[in-house]
Amino acid sequence: MPLEGARDGAPDAIQVADRWQLWHNLAGHAEKTVVAHRGCLKEQAPAPGDAGGRPPAATPPGAEPAAPAAEPDGQRDVCGRERRLVARARERHAAIHELLAAGHSQRAAGRALGLDLGTVQRFAREPDVASLLIKATSRESRLDPFKPWINQRWNEGITDATVLHAELQPRGWDGTVQAVRRYVRPFRAQAAAPPPAPAVPEARQITRWLLTRSDRLNAAEQAQLAGIRARCPHLDALAAHVTSFAEPCQCPARHY
Repeated sequence: MPLEGARDGAPDAIQVADRWQLWHNLAGHAEKTVVAHRGCLKEQAPAPGDAGGRPPAATPPGAEPAAPAAEPDGQRDVCGRERRLVARARERHAAIHELLAAGHSQRAAGRALGLDLGTVQRFAREPDVASLLIKATSRESRLDPFKPWINQRWNEGITDATVLHAELQPRGWDGTVQAVRRYVRPFRAQAAAPPPAPAVPEARQITRWLLTRSDRLNAAEQAQLAGIRARCPHLDALAAHVTSFAEPCQCPARHY
């Protein structure tokens, strides 16, 4: 083998191809990890008046308790209730595995549940629904940049999804009215729209920051990456791993 010959003939030489391939593999793993844990960054914004670490006011006697804050894993909506996507995934996963355990084929399970074979195969491959939920809830939403404005308009009295959709279009939104309607549906049970979760950078952007030496990031990028690492221990560990791998070997990758 050429690589084995190179090792035997020049044992002290730095084999750039090997290291490039290792870095390439690490970069691919980093992107997958960011996608899997991006939901950790979707924490609910602090409620008004709670800044500076002040404790929330006590609930008056007889009043309804406030809805729980959205979970950082993205499995609950802005009002703290389990998202329909999550509930549907749990139900499908349980039903598919129950049918398979009873001896039905994947095609038969699909026919019984009204699902295509690809969907059944995707759920059947995962013994635990948790990994499926991570992938589903970590998807980037095209509506994310518009959510603060939607919340503001809702609290100003514009509660018709069709009107909100029409107002969004001049601002650059080219999605469907159904997407807007799904987002505002939980607000109808609340006195006002809660503060939107802070905007989360796209997975590709986070991956680029992780794979770039800190001295090549500007101050704003360094601050955002530091905040991301503070909010997700998995991404913090990944950043440390990337740094420990890249610095000693002086990898020839683009960012290091």
